[in-house]
Amino acid sequence: MNNKKLAKIAKNLFKLSLSNGFVDNSKVRNILTHLDKSKQSGKIQILKHYKKQIAEKLTKETVVVEAASQITPGKQFEEAILSKTKAKNIKYEVNPDFVFGAKVTAGDWIFDSTLDAKLRQLSND
Repeated sequence: MNNKKLAKIAKNLFKLSLSNGFVDNSKVRNILTHLDKSKQSGKIQILKHYKKQIAEKLTKETVVVEAASQITPGKQFEEAILSKTKAKNIKYEVNPDFVFGAKVTAGDWIFDSTLDAKLRQLSND
């Protein structure tokens, strides 16, 4: 089977993995179990394509908030971020490289209000 057909199979499996536009873990588990038991030729290529699509979707579903120290988010902040980004999850990380400020990443959108970003902005002006 050629690579285009395998990619199409993976795309169809990916579409079956979604519920309300979000990745459904139980559906992914079922698809992987079924694929593991099948004798489908090109199974490794299908899995590679499928994994890539799932990873891209999960990246879009998760907002990453990085800060210099531990953040205790408020419910209002979380609701605002999730509604504006249409994401499903928020992941909080402490970044020891930051001196001050925070960086919010949602898919390919980045809001950087760290001290380093502000200094770079000033030096470019």
